Order: sequence, then C-alpha cells, then structure tokens
Amino acid sequence: MTRLAVEGLAVHYGAIRALHDVSFTVEEGEMVALIGANGAGKSTALWTLAGQIGELGGRVVAGRVRYGDADLLAHSAAQIVRRFGLALVPEGRRIFGNLTVLENLRLAAYTTPDAAAVARALDRAFGERILLGMGTLTRPEQAAEALDAGARFLVSPVTDEALGRAMAATGLPIMLGALTPTEVWRAHQLGSDVVKLFPGSAVGPEYVKALRGPFPDIRLMPTGGVDEHNVGDWFRAGVFAVGAGSQLSPAKLAKEGKFDEITAVARRFAAAITAIRN
Repeated sequence: MTRLAVEGLAVHYGAIRALHDVSFTVEEGEMVALIGANGAGKSTALWTLAGQIGELGGRVVAGRVRYGDADLLAHSAAQIVRRFGLALVPEGRRIFGNLTVLENLRLAAYTTPDAAAVARALDRAFGERILLGMGTLTRPEQAAEALDAGARFLVSPVTDEALGRAMAATGLPIMLGALTPTEVWRAHQLGSDVVKLFPGSAVGPEYVKALRGPFPDIRLMPTGGVDEHNVGDWFRAGVFAVGAGSQLSPAKLAKEGKFDEITAVARRFAAAITAIRN
C-alpha cells in the first residue's frame, strides 16, 4: 500500500529552480532515503512534505504530494502534524537545531487549537499593524505552536531549562518569568532577552532597584501589579518595559463591550510612560 506519493514536484525560490519534476513513493512499512549532492534539493523536498516551504520563501509551482487520499500541499505544517502524524526533525542547523530529537518531536506534535486559532486570526486581521506575541507558555511543546501561529515574541511566567531552550530555539525574542535573584540570573543564562519579573505585585519598584545592583545589564519587565498610576515608579526604578493585563484591559469592560474605556486606559498608560521617558 502506498502511504506517500510525490508526483512531478517542482519548487522555486523566486527565480531559482530548486526542484524540478521530482517523483517517488513510500510504501507501507518502507524506509526511504533521499540521496544527492549539496544543493540538489533534498532539504527542499522534505520542507515541502512537512508544509514548511512557504515559511522558508519557497513556492510549489507544479506537482502533487499525496498522503493516502489527502493532498499534503493543501495543509499547513501544524495540520500535517495533527492530522497525519508527519513531523520534520531537523538535523541540527535550522530552527530547532539545539534540541534533542525527542524535544523536536514533541515540538512538532503540540496542539492548542483555541490559542493558535486566536493568534492566527489576529495575525490575518492586523498583520504588521500589531506586534503579536504569545503567552503564557509553560511547556516546551508550546513554542513551536506559537511560532506556527504567527507569534513575534514569546512569554512565560516561569524559568525552566527545557522550556527556555525550546523558546530560544524559535529565534524569536523571549521573556522567561522569574522572581528571585537566582531565577533572574538563570533566565538570563537560558537566553531570555527580557526577564519577566512575576508577580510584580509581590515585590514592587524598590525590589527592581535592588536587583539592578548585581544585574545592571539584565533587562527586567515587571508584570502583575503594574497600573497607570504606578507605571512611572517602575520605570524610575530602572525597568526595561512593563507588562499589563487586566489593569490595561479589564475583563469586565471587555465583556461589556466598553472598548472606548479600554482605549482611554491605554492612552493614560501611554501618557504616563511618555512623561517619565521625557
């Protein structure tokens, strides 16, 4: 029984022809290797089968790729993983090259339909008009789903080695959560571009001043307990940025559709930050 059938596949990167008229099949229980010189198109073929070729700047100009009765070219990378169990494990030079094979497989297998659907919808609706990020990541598998959904940065409330490595492997800016000096330093060592100080309400701006002593070069971002009235105090204490959730967009106002009031709160936040920066 034929499990995978590639027929007349052609892939271009702009005007460069990477694959031309490639055909092969993989039968049930069969192991197949693609062999060729550097630049022959082996990686391009695998990226195409995994649904990743578009993200890498390529486009399929001809051919068919069938997995059973399904057309793989009509599915995204996440859909190919979820529906067919097909996952590409990089050899060590691409996005997830510093992860183990098992970690790569877990990344490819992760699904959070609701969060990903919301992120994709926002990405389609607003595109470059917003800087779309995803949190609250707590498991390594979530990093790949967030990347696939269009996130431009990743945030976690915790510092965990496996999670930190997975987030850093995406190549996106990352923010790991920490509270104690040891956690702040560990998050920094794991590659956190900005360390999320959480919960900020448990410590306050004076705590940031104390941390800035031993860690003057670590960017800190308090989250939780930051509002329009004390945001200036946080910046005067030396934070790089602040994170605000319910204080910026109260759930009650959102549920009642009072978006004008949410906008007003956001403007007051922005005015307070502008004032302290000036």
